[in-house]
Amino acid sequence: MKYFRKIIASLLLVLLVGCSSDDENTPDRGVVVTTLDFNATILDNVEFDEVIGNIKGRTNLGQVTFEVISQTPEDALAVDEIVGELTVANPDIIDAAISPEITLVVAVKNGDIVKNSNVTITVEAAPIDTDGDGVFSDTDQDDTEPCIPAQLPNYQDFDPTNPIWITGDCDGDGETNGDEFANGTNPYESETCNSSVNVAIWDGPLSYKDEVFGDVFEHDSNPDTPPFAGCGFLVVTDPLNFGPCADTDSPDVTLIFTPSSDGATDGMVAVAMQPYTCNTFIATFIATGTYDEVTETIILNYTVDDQGFIFDGILTIVPQ
Repeated sequence: MKYFRKIIASLLLVLLVGCSSDDENTPDRGVVVTTLDFNATILDNVEFDEVIGNIKGRTNLGQVTFEVISQTPEDALAVDEIVGELTVANPDIIDAAISPEITLVVAVKNGDIVKNSNVTITVEAAPIDTDGDGVFSDTDQDDTEPCIPAQLPNYQDFDPTNPIWITGDCDGDGETNGDEFANGTNPYESETCNSSVNVAIWDGPLSYKDEVFGDVFEHDSNPDTPPFAGCGFLVVTDPLNFGPCADTDSPDVTLIFTPSSDGATDGMVAVAMQPYTCNTFIATFIATGTYDEVTETIILNYTVDDQGFIFDGILTIVPQ
């Protein structure tokens, strides 16, 4: 019996040693690599090395690497080998009109284990500012005139490299925008200003009559935010109520004044496009018209764009 027990014990020892040896030499259950497809939209005015996003890649052992297997059009984008960051490699060939879509296959690898991420980048045409005034052409009142819409003296969104803007004269002082920018003077404020409006006329109750909708609104001037004037501009701080949005909060309105002649107290006024809360929606308001200090009358031809629903009207503003 003792002999038999020794044999059993020896066999068990051999089995244990064998199992231990097998466990040490048995390979892992396998390397697993996972990834996801990637989609994004870019404008065709992107710049070199601009980051678009990151390709996802994971593994259960070690780390993954990233490699572009195919791309159409070729060499438009690049992928970082270590982190999978997708960037612009050649902005010159990214053109919505020629290639509205860029496609890539990116291999996510760990050794011999490979998973592919299918990348689709939609390319859209960037908005165009034809005249360099900082207003995109699809919303510009006149995309060939760099001084329309009129802007306040502190305006900075112009493009000083645009040839149309360079040849303009937005402050009417006889010096081009390009020369003023080069000389360090303000292209939106004349150095010798003879076009300031008389703020005293508007510093009190005002009457607003909507000529199209027939509404008349009267307001006492807000003592906390009285009207103020500068070289060619007037800020009216009373709510600018008119027909389609009469019951909502209205914006303060900055009137940019262009005199009919040097030093005149009558001429054209403009209100640059600005956001406007109309019937709980965010709309845009823009206006042009006339200003006359002698008759104490401002007439504005306005347009409200309420998410594609257009209101046009005429607003007459006079002191009470």
